[in-house]
Amino acid sequence: MDELQDALSKGDITQEQFRLALETSHRLQQGILSNVPSLIDYTRKCYEIHCPQE
Repeated sequence: MDELQDALSKGDITQEQFRLALETSHRLQQGILSNVPSLIDYTRKCYEIHCPQE
């Protein structure tokens, strides 16, 4: 989160963007990132879609 705070301090992002980034991070942590096997499965499926084996 230090990078976000630095960006906010420098004016690279707005307070609203900062708030949204924190909210998104929290939602990810509570959702897909809280279940590592599910995240691995999801990532594998995405890889298969974007990099199909011939």
